[in-house]
Amino acid sequence: MKKLLLTFFATLFFLFPVIAQDLYNQETLRTIYIDFYNNNWHSVLVDGWFDQSGHRELATLEMDGIDYDSVAIRYKGNATFFWAENLNNPKLPLNVDMNDIIDEQDLMGYNKVKLANIFFDPSFVRDVLGYRIYRDYMPAPASNWLNVYVENELYGVYANTESINKQFLDKHFDYKNGALFKCDPSSQYGSNDPWMSPDMHWYGPGVAPYIDRYQLKTDEGWDEFINLIDILNNKPEDLENVLNIDRVLWYLAVSTATAN
Repeated sequence: MKKLLLTFFATLFFLFPVIAQDLYNQETLRTIYIDFYNNNWHSVLVDGWFDQSGHRELATLEMDGIDYDSVAIRYKGNATFFWAENLNNPKLPLNVDMNDIIDEQDLMGYNKVKLANIFFDPSFVRDVLGYRIYRDYMPAPASNWLNVYVENELYGVYANTESINKQFLDKHFDYKNGALFKCDPSSQYGSNDPWMSPDMHWYGPGVAPYIDRYQLKTDEGWDEFINLIDILNNKPEDLENVLNIDRVLWYLAVSTATAN
């Protein structure tokens, strides 16, 4: 009787598997439904990308039968947006802010959801597999896939990758007040602006030469960052005091091995 009961429960589990309660579980393909309040949302968001205003449009989002109101969405990306939009491909990369309007609203514990359109990856696995390798050697974003509908139209599968923000810092370093920089130049893909590379070179003690090469994502941190660049270029004997050299070497090794 016990064996029969156990078999019965095992069969039920097979027929009705438990959906993992983790937004980045790689064995679960969830579907989200996005509906914008503004009928002209697409044109407004395209303009917001080109003028680099960061403008967001409000929408409702539904996942796993749960509705979320006043979710703020903008287009993201660089070349992946530019070429998809240029070819009139509606599947554009999305940046979803869950709590921009409603404080403490989140999607399974995350307040920012970044969806890449995988425009240059016919395999659809490079982002997810790459970050999975990185996580074996250093703090790196979680990543999986989400199926996306916009205005009841299937846009397809997106790479869903954890945002590197204050929430990420607290998760991996237990510290929300550190300085966080994004090493992307301010020049936008397709523009005629000069490409100022985030090359970690020393351009003096002032902030001005670095502003177009790096984006400060926290409230402050320029002094600490310029100090790091100063030591890296001019006082390498002190480098271990300001840089986790072991993790950087692992990062370089993984980046080389994966041809990143």
